[in-house]
Amino acid sequence: MNREGYKDPTAEQAIRNVARRETRYLPKELNKLIAETSGRFNELGYELMTVRTTDINSEARYRWDRWD
Repeated sequence: MNREGYKDPTAEQAIRNVARRETRYLPKELNKLIAETSGRFNELGYELMTVRTTDINSEARYRWDRWD
């Protein structure tokens, strides 16, 4: 909705598109890399909490969080 309280379908669609781009599932190769890296962190006594990355070609954004 806009300031006056009317529906604004263009703005709502734009917000949905951005949200969809930022909530994609991680590709398998990233999942594997994070698992390997997280294991190495654990061996050194640390915990990997957040990973944020962007695909250079498609500009898709990915985020991985480990919050309990």
